[in-house]
Amino acid sequence: MSVRIDWDKLAQLPDDEDKSFEKFCFHIAIHKFGECGTVSYFYNTPGSEFYIELNKPIEYAGINFSIGDVIGWQAKYWKAVKDKENSPLDANHISELVKGFEKTIDYRAKTKLWIVCSPVSYTHLRAHETTLHL
Repeated sequence: MSVRIDWDKLAQLPDDEDKSFEKFCFHIAIHKFGECGTVSYFYNTPGSEFYIELNKPIEYAGINFSIGDVIGWQAKYWKAVKDKENSPLDANHISELVKGFEKTIDYRAKTKLWIVCSPVSYTHLRAHETTLHL
């Protein structure tokens, strides 16, 4: 089932849209992975908005993860002005993601999966542009 979310509704919530989007992403992550490990989510978590350290092995997207592996989430409420179906992803945005990923690895070296949440897709990217070389 495909669900279409009206992201403009975030403006009606008490927090700003970025914080509301982050909270939305957190609730989805907890629903999907919450029983799999220990959650770390507090203001200004380095690198990622929140982490789950696995306390049981899981399989996700065809990849096996072990006890002690960490999943990190980065919430980016980036919306394009002209194209509401795609998030902007210019050199500045990519640089911000690379820095966030580097901080994530510095803070939680056992991060094996890093999920970047966005209100829309990055479909205009070619495959080689989504690979980060650190």
